[in-house]
Amino acid sequence: MQSHFGTVQTEGLTLVPGGEYGHNTQMRSFRWDLGPAAGWSAEWQIEDRYGLLPKGRQVRVRYTDLTDSVDVGLAEGWVVAGSFNGVNETWIPRLLVRRRKGDAGEAQPFRSTFVAIIDPYAEQPTVRAARRLPIKPAAGKGLAATHVALSITLADGTRDVVIFQDPDASLNPRMKVMDIISEPLTTRGELNRREKLERIKELMNIVALREEIREARRKTKGILGVNIMTALTDFSDMVKASVEEGIDIIFSGAGLPLNLPTFLNGSKKTKLVPIVSSGRAARLISKRWIEKYNYAMKLALFHTIFNVIGVLAVAPFTSKLVILLESLFIDKRIDISRAKYLDSTVIEVPEIAIV
Repeated sequence: MQSHFGTVQTEGLTLVPGGEYGHNTQMRSFRWDLGPAAGWSAEWQIEDRYGLLPKGRQVRVRYTDLTDSVDVGLAEGWVVAGSFNGVNETWIPRLLVRRRKGDAGEAQPFRSTFVAIIDPYAEQPTVRAARRLPIKPAAGKGLAATHVALSITLADGTRDVVIFQDPDASLNPRMKVMDIISEPLTTRGELNRREKLERIKELMNIVALREEIREARRKTKGILGVNIMTALTDFSDMVKASVEEGIDIIFSGAGLPLNLPTFLNGSKKTKLVPIVSSGRAARLISKRWIEKYNYAMKLALFHTIFNVIGVLAVAPFTSKLVILLESLFIDKRIDISRAKYLDSTVIEVPEIAIV
């Protein structure tokens, strides 16, 4: 971890001079503690080198590490603090945390999950204490070491319990995606059963939409677009997800998408195209977008016009189209004017005699 100008004090470490890290890291003066107990900390007293803080104010940063089986090193790193008036070479503190071997019984090659709390503060630390909680597996089930549970006590005495689940290894491998999504909704208890199911469906739709966009992006270099109906209850979430995935065009109809530009969040890539039924609707949307969002509508699709044009274009060819379809799908040997499966015997079974 590269720090800023200042000094570092550690707690819970026994640092002794040790070997260089190597790898052309341009560091020196290494001191190591090989295998300290989790819960050690390092605190930076930041030097206000450029005079950015109010006079007399000090800033500190406390780093508390809760990772098991690590080596900790404190060293000095070489930096060049340049300016318009010259170049100043100096050395600043650097902290190294590494794992070189897995715990007993851990599969090889092992995976490392580093757990730490970074607490910047001016007068008093925000975090009073923190510890890692054990996560017990279900009976007969293994549990990935990459799941993390923390108990954090804040300076005002309140306590937070935070659980981080490895997205690649479910805490309960037997749970379905729908169950995993519903778990926090159930815990919070803010929705009834019907509302919860609706919200789960919306969240799953968003997950599916993101995957579809990514899959399409892998298969083509062309322009990608999505059609999102304004009337959807999860309209805003679907639009936000599409913008975040870098979609090129968003078509939106089934209503007036008057607030559609608000979801762009500064994106210059995604273009917006409303689907409207009249010129009046197009003018209304355009006026709203320009006045409120300073977004000029470049294109609008007129749904009614498209339908009318489609009917007019096909109408002259209707009879020929019927002939073509009959030749493709109707067997000439079948007399469609006579019933094939109905005769007088069905009267004996009333249930099948109803036509």
